[in-house]
Formats: sequence, structure tokens, C-alpha cells
Amino acid sequence: EYNVSDTTTATTTTATGKEGRQQSTLLESIHGMIDGAKYLWSSFFALIIFLKGSCALSYGACDVLNVVLSEQGDGRDKDKKLGILFSLVGTGCLLGPLLTEPFVSVERPSTVQLSCVLSFAVSVIGYLGWSFNGSSFWVISIFALVRAAGSSVIWINSTILLQKFSSP
Repeated sequence: EYNVSDTTTATTTTATGKEGRQQSTLLESIHGMIDGAKYLWSSFFALIIFLKGSCALSYGACDVLNVVLSEQGDGRDKDKKLGILFSLVGTGCLLGPLLTEPFVSVERPSTVQLSCVLSFAVSVIGYLGWSFNGSSFWVISIFALVRAAGSSVIWINSTILLQKFSSP
């Protein structure tokens, strides 16, 4: 038998008491998720959280794609190709924020938000370049740099927005 006294605690009447704690933990977790969803729904920066998460999900998939792309073609020097791809991804992650930094100010949050939106478009250009120019390793490499530049700006600037506008 479960008795819920409020939305955060629950007790059970069992011989061991173990099931009661598990149920209480489950209800606390559900309550926390509901509170989190309400908070996101009422905040203006909820989309930034999803932007950051979707960027992170796609970035992990790109690491796998880099391995596949390095093995395309004649199959020679695939380790060298993979190194080049990852080097250009790192270069893009460095260049993207450096190039956008003069145009972005935390004191003007709209500039940070705009940089995220434009960087999303840059990332899409990188993905489209991969899609339509899959025959040349060097073209793929350049578009990997473009994609990484956009992705890193989204990652950094969405983090800045979350830190500035969310309460701990």
C-alpha cells in the first residue's frame, strides 16, 4: 500500500522498507522531470538547450562519419586521411569562435543568439557539402572544417546563453 503525502515523498508499509525508498526515489525523479519541463516551458531560452543538445548529438555522429569518409576511395593512406579530417575539424573548432567573437557581445544577448542561428546555417552548409561532394577527399575535408566551425560556435555561444540566463 502506497501513501503519498505530497508530490515529493512516498512511503510504503512493507516489512523491509526497501520498496518504499525505491518508490520514493521514483516519485522524486518524476517530480523533478515535471518541474524541469515546466521550467523549460516557461523560460525563453528553452530552445537554446535543445539547440545545444541537438548539436552535441550530431557532432558525435560526425566523428563516426570521419572514419568512414577516410576509408573512401582507393583505401591507401586511410590513417593519414583520418588524421587530416580530425585536424581540420579541430581547426574549424578554433576558427569559428575566433571569427565570430568580434561580432558577439554577452551584453547584447541577441547577437549571441543570432550567432547561434547563423552558425547552425554554417553547419548545414558543411553537411550539405559532404552530401553533394562525396567524391573528393579534399572537398570533404574543407566541408568538415566548415561544419566544425559552425558547430563549435553553437556549442560555445549556447553555453554562454545558458550560463547567463538560467538560474542554478
